[in-house]
Amino acid sequence: MENSKWSDGEIKKLFSGVEEAKYQNKSLLHAFKVHAKKFGRKPNSVRNFYYQEIQNLNASNKRASKLGINLEKHLIAQPEKFSKEQAKELVKEILRKKCLGVSVRRACLEQAGGDLSKMVRLQNKFRNVLKYEKELYNECLKELREEGLETGGNVVYLKKQEDKRLSDEDVSSLFMGLVKLVKRTAFENAERQLYGQTKTMSTELRETIAKLSAAERRAQILKEDLILQEKKNKALIQENLELKTRLAKLMSEKIIKTSNNKNKSLANYLREIRERGKEVKTKV
Repeated sequence: MENSKWSDGEIKKLFSGVEEAKYQNKSLLHAFKVHAKKFGRKPNSVRNFYYQEIQNLNASNKRASKLGINLEKHLIAQPEKFSKEQAKELVKEILRKKCLGVSVRRACLEQAGGDLSKMVRLQNKFRNVLKYEKELYNECLKELREEGLETGGNVVYLKKQEDKRLSDEDVSSLFMGLVKLVKRTAFENAERQLYGQTKTMSTELRETIAKLSAAERRAQILKEDLILQEKKNKALIQENLELKTRLAKLMSEKIIKTSNNKNKSLANYLREIRERGKEVKTKV
């Protein structure tokens, strides 16, 4: 259900939205539709309130100041009425552009010099003439026919030109022009193709160089690892040799010590026998 009461906040939003639409070169109808959708109202109701509120605010500058609304940005221009000649020229110009494939909207925008609000006014006038002023519209069509344009219903066409036969010289010139066009097109295609191939080769070359560079870095890392491993192996070999030498020395010392102990024990034993006066035979 549509809201009936307008708060000061919503009024400020409406006027702010209209100012923004004008800044973006959009129509007032666009601003009304946006506001209606946002606040659950009908676009026509928003439009009617806007114009009525402008009159109220113009009658009470104090309230306009309170709401922070600059009425100079919301001036309502009273459009000048089209004279019959102005309307005829407008309709004829739009129909001329239509026969060149230009839309009514585009033709009106060109006539308005890019002014969107003026474009809407011209477009509305053209449609009103087309719908309600049949006599004026038919008069425009008649004058266009006299100017060399052909019409069918409400559509205007360019008048067909009489066929002209080409002379041998014209045919020759046309043929040579086609040959030049074909050559230029072929050259441009070949140039584009060569550029594309060169670009592809350059890309592949950069990728190959990058891969080689990465491979060289990996090889250098492996080489450094190999050198480090060789140093570790040499250190282990040296350490192993030293351990073997120490082991041999320890074993030799143990053997000598054991042998000395045995010899010492045997000497003591012989000495004891001699002391007891016994004869001892020794083997040499």
